[in-house]
Amino acid sequence: MKDLIIVGAGGMARKVFVTLRRLNEKLAPFKRAVAETGATLQAKVGVYFSMPSCVGGVSGTTLEELSSCDSNNMTIRRNAVLEEAMGIVRILTENHIPCRLITERCAYWSAAQFDTVIAGNAAYPSAGECRKMREFVRGGG
Repeated sequence: MKDLIIVGAGGMARKVFVTLRRLNEKLAPFKRAVAETGATLQAKVGVYFSMPSCVGGVSGTTLEELSSCDSNNMTIRRNAVLEEAMGIVRILTENHIPCRLITERCAYWSAAQFDTVIAGNAAYPSAGECRKMREFVRGGG
């Protein structure tokens, strides 16, 4: 498995970076165990999270505003796109439906991998997101 490495100056608030680093450290033993077993994710439902719809000029929310919370996520849940994605995942989880969160950066998602992709409240998708969604539909999704 690959780790997320963030490079570049000023791209992410330090507090968010530190939190993600700690999370990756806590998850390391589980990542190793999954790699050793050769397990693969079997979810056939994808939940699409659109970061361009969540932050940027059109939505009116900056990345700094999105990450400016203390120890919980209640302040960031005022963002409708994030709220919708989290709600969809919760509903699927409570109904024992395995799902995977996918974004524009995920190169792997296709109709061969997912039966369904749910794109809730993605009001302002980027051109790249639109292209991937069209490819998914053309591929039979």
